[in-house]
Amino acid sequence: MICKKCGKEVDGEFCSNCGSRLKEKEPRKKLTKKQIMAIVIPIVVVAVLIAIIVPSAIVSSNIFRVGKVDKINIGDSREQVLKILGEPYEKSDFRFEYYSKDYLKLAKQIDDYYNSDLDTDEDSDMNQDIEDFDPDKDLNLDDEDKITKMEEELENMVYKYIVVEFDSEGKVESVFFDAEKCDSKEYKKVVDSYKITPNKVTRYIPTDITYSVKFTDKSFYKSTAQKGFIAYYALDNVVTWSDKWKSDYKSEVKVKENKDIIYMENKADILYLLDGNGILNIEGDTDNEVFAGHSDWDSYKNNIKGLHIGQGITGSINSKYFLKNIEQITVDENNTKYKSEGNCIIEKDTNTLVLGCKTSIIPNGVTSIDESAFKLCESFENIKVDESNSNYSVENNLIIDKTTNTLVIACKSITSISIPSSVTSIGKYAFSGCSSLTSIDIPSSVKSIGDFAFIFCDGLTSIEIPSSVTSIGYEAFYDNTGLTSVMFGENSQLESIGNSAFEGCSSLTNIEIPDSVTSIGKYAFSGCSSLTSIVIPSSVTSIGEYAFSGCSSLTIYCEASEKPSGWDWWNDSDRPVVWNCTECGVTENGVEWGLTKEGVITIAGYSGTSTEVIIPETINGHSVTSIGSDAFSGCSNLTSIEIPSSVTSIGKGAFFGCSSLTSIVIPNSVTNIGAYAFSDCSSLTIYCVAESEPSGWDSWWWNDSGRPVVWGYKG
Repeated sequence: MICKKCGKEVDGEFCSNCGSRLKEKEPRKKLTKKQIMAIVIPIVVVAVLIAIIVPSAIVSSNIFRVGKVDKINIGDSREQVLKILGEPYEKSDFRFEYYSKDYLKLAKQIDDYYNSDLDTDEDSDMNQDIEDFDPDKDLNLDDEDKITKMEEELENMVYKYIVVEFDSEGKVESVFFDAEKCDSKEYKKVVDSYKITPNKVTRYIPTDITYSVKFTDKSFYKSTAQKGFIAYYALDNVVTWSDKWKSDYKSEVKVKENKDIIYMENKADILYLLDGNGILNIEGDTDNEVFAGHSDWDSYKNNIKGLHIGQGITGSINSKYFLKNIEQITVDENNTKYKSEGNCIIEKDTNTLVLGCKTSIIPNGVTSIDESAFKLCESFENIKVDESNSNYSVENNLIIDKTTNTLVIACKSITSISIPSSVTSIGKYAFSGCSSLTSIDIPSSVKSIGDFAFIFCDGLTSIEIPSSVTSIGYEAFYDNTGLTSVMFGENSQLESIGNSAFEGCSSLTNIEIPDSVTSIGKYAFSGCSSLTSIVIPSSVTSIGEYAFSGCSSLTIYCEASEKPSGWDWWNDSDRPVVWNCTECGVTENGVEWGLTKEGVITIAGYSGTSTEVIIPETINGHSVTSIGSDAFSGCSNLTSIEIPSSVTSIGKGAFFGCSSLTSIVIPNSVTNIGAYAFSDCSSLTIYCVAESEPSGWDSWWWNDSGRPVVWGYKG
């Protein structure tokens, strides 16, 4: 074909020489209106859908928005957080952490770099790898520079971060969303706005006040301003708190009056409590005290004669929150957990009497009585038992469970008591807090003393435990600071002394453990600082750790010849121990003596204030053959001592530090004296019946202080 423009012969649609079109373009056919609509409408629909769906999908998946995070409330479960935010990057029982994709991407690159250098071949020899490493060949400095730059970029990156913290029950405790960097160098946020939730509370009903703060950098923080806030009389109902950046806040809450609560301002006779989480603390913890701001509360509280429990109260009830003059107790009939009968509160499911008062009638059907149910009643005089109730009786200010013959509760104001002979067990907490109790008669019918039975009975100075008792429970006599003497009946059947049974009995000076005892619990006599001696019979196969911890004056006499395997850290205070003791803790000549089966003499309870000690020829018929090591060490006031002729041995340091001792006669029977026996006896002259030093006396060291010696002393 010849090009019309340049005259050249060419092929194709265009001239290869001048580029002219060789063929005329065929005219385009016009589309009908129907064809145009068929094309345009689908395009428009697709565009609209893209405009709606794509941004929506992006927004719905974007958790890094205040609005998204704000859906999480304090107290929410972990499951609720996962539902809103999805799986976190870092996860533990107490903390979820979320990071933006850009941050995680860069962090992963850095992590992959370091992990790529690890030799994962199980058969490789790491030491060989180290030996083969050539820094000139194997160290890629370019890679090092690269990773350093990546780490710097990560450190300086502005990223998004969410942390949700949980309490021990798995409930949300705080929520922090940082729109930028989570570890601000100043650790300070500029507050844009804040609010509390709820901003309206009911007077006298404890309410958790939470708060949320929005910062100028678009960050967000939510936590608890005050737990259990109570709005009450004479306070301004203003909540104050500080956030984690030490910023201080203040906000006033609106108070709603509850018509069901009658306040003492009107000197009401009945106190109504409707707390849904448990009864309000009237006299306990000051942080939660209902009437703490009322100046006349102390004078008003004794006017309360009645108590009404609302239907919302389903928490535990403890008598320490109540008042001693209550005479009438009622419970809302719609309460699902408790009911009232006979001026008592009874737990429906268990038929347990959880709270009574001084006019209670223990109703029929009650199967158990909580140990603190009548804790504040000063007298059981008007407490009775329903005629149909065959389970309980009230005798001598004591409540007794007749089905088990257990003494359940004693009136806290008693000063002396004789327990009925029908009782076979003193129950848990039975005499707890009976601080005025000074005298008690326990009958021979009693076989056990329960946990905490006499805890905090400060007025009790002595107690005799009958031979019928086989066990003493945990902390049974704990912290009885007035107790000086514990005696056991003849032929006692006692088998066990529980953990901390006599712990804190700081005045205890006398206790004899029966031969029937096989176990002594942990801390059993811990803190018995006045106890000077105790005899452990050979029947004891188990002693718990720290049993004599803090017994600073104690010498322990053991009938066993050596420590049994079941005695575990029993003498952590490293008190003096006399093993193989046959006559232990015998008092003669004003001194408490101990004598082993081999005749080695020791003393305990010697304060060093006496000036004269005479060692008896025999202690209950046994001859004294030896004075043990350190037996009289530190007795600085001792001026005179007579050693019997039965003694053949004087142990190391036996009279160490007896600085007031002026003379001592060593009988001819003594064939052995240990080193330092008379060290620091600065006033002493030693009279020896022997004509010369026996070979069994530690040459030179028995008299290391060089005290004067008179040989061949005839007396």
